[in-house]
Amino acid sequence: MALGVGPASLLSTTHVTALAISSDGRFLATGGVKHGAGLAIYIWSVSLGAKVREIATLPDIPPPYWLTFSPDDTLLAAGNVARPPSKHTLEVWAVKTGDPTGQHDTGFKPLLDDDRVSAEAFSPDGKYLAAGIEGNTRDAAVRIWHLGSWQVLPGAYNISGTADSLAFAANGNLLAVGGTSTSVFRLSWAVTVFDLLAAKRLATYEGCYGLGLYGPGKYGVTLTSSPVGTALAATGPGGVCAWDVRTGKKYPKVKIGRVRVLGIAFSSDGTDLVGALSDGTARVWNVETSREVRRCNLGKPPSEYRLCSFSSGGRLLACAERHSLTVHVWDVETCSEKNKFSM
Repeated sequence: MALGVGPASLLSTTHVTALAISSDGRFLATGGVKHGAGLAIYIWSVSLGAKVREIATLPDIPPPYWLTFSPDDTLLAAGNVARPPSKHTLEVWAVKTGDPTGQHDTGFKPLLDDDRVSAEAFSPDGKYLAAGIEGNTRDAAVRIWHLGSWQVLPGAYNISGTADSLAFAANGNLLAVGGTSTSVFRLSWAVTVFDLLAAKRLATYEGCYGLGLYGPGKYGVTLTSSPVGTALAATGPGGVCAWDVRTGKKYPKVKIGRVRVLGIAFSSDGTDLVGALSDGTARVWNVETSREVRRCNLGKPPSEYRLCSFSSGGRLLACAERHSLTVHVWDVETCSEKNKFSM
């Protein structure tokens, strides 16, 4: 899952705003801005440490919130790519050639004037691409496209609040939306799960309280789903919560104190959770017991990393430095750095 952050004077800063590692761990995608020079999206070879493709360079527009590889690593989606005048889009490119594939009259053109793409996710079976759409209203909408035909799935997938993160269950039939839930009387954190086959809301989970309104990588919700079964995990200040969305079972909360989780993933067998933390560590916890089983030092002082992303199964971790265009990639199993990239 790619993790991004919202814009904050982006055109006057220099940093990586979104990144993703391909499922097989071969490629790294980065998006960022260079001192107001505009948007750049690059694809890198993780093993070689070299740039292999420049997807897009567009002048004087905000960079993407999100970058996401498809499960077979043939497509790269970028969310919140702005097109003048002040509109935002979800665009998709072929990884091998860099050619755009999202030129269709099904939402890949600019969305509503006040909308932004706040989150995105491919389904594990490669059938669907989902995007969270937020505007100037209380509600957020989720649009789901069928890959190949690029037709929008019927059904209303709306929530009252923000859509900070999206995650499909392993079977591709369940979609979770994480964010802050708003009403007249309260503001709280929530994860809503939709059954796509029945086109209805299945359940809503609350419990990791204390989240703010600043989007993923800041204090918003970050979701991940197990590659096996129907387990789902979500971040919050001070911990990580996990459930089985089919049975409703709640796993013990992972408690981490006053540090933040910048990215999470399940292990390939679904027994462990892997997290990248703002204190400069990567930690592995057992899902059933919430006990820590391994910790890696990422070699930087606390709060030096802006955002992080895991490969499928949590083996590789990429983290972007806060005040530069540098990204580090580690092997979490060996706690060793594999490579370093500078945009």
